[in-house]
Amino acid sequence: MLIVSLRNFSENHKFAAIAVGAVPLVLACVLVISHYTSPPEPDWPKAYFIDEETGDVSVRLADEFPPLPGADGKPTVVRAIYVTFSTPENKALAYLEKYTDQAKAQLQKDKGENKGIALAQPQLLSGLLVRRPDKGSPWLVAGSADAGKLMDEVFKPGPSGAPPRMCPP
Repeated sequence: MLIVSLRNFSENHKFAAIAVGAVPLVLACVLVISHYTSPPEPDWPKAYFIDEETGDVSVRLADEFPPLPGADGKPTVVRAIYVTFSTPENKALAYLEKYTDQAKAQLQKDKGENKGIALAQPQLLSGLLVRRPDKGSPWLVAGSADAGKLMDEVFKPGPSGAPPRMCPP
């Protein structure tokens, strides 16, 4: 009985029957096409971070701009750059990085507007601060003479004559 009434409906209302049958097919096509053509989620690289107060090391997305809130809520979490002359298991903490408030705000704004992150912009490079991992060592403006000396020491060639390699997580 149901088949007969559907056949009668389809004969009397051909356009409606075609539309009812076509809608699921069109939706399925749209879903398949959008699945294969939509851009993938950005796969940001990871970076090491360290809480300057607790010494806790964590791995986070590299697009987080330190200083970040630590366990106590204060901005004590900074990026930790490790280097190695051999394997990642033999890595050593080389230096720390964070941004000035102004540079961090600009980076977050650019990230939010999907402008990409242009760390080489002079105003952002002057907002990047680096320091030795020794407690109490001063923060230095990246690109300054003192920061250059620090980088020379960090990347000084080892016994084999090769400089150390950065060691991401």
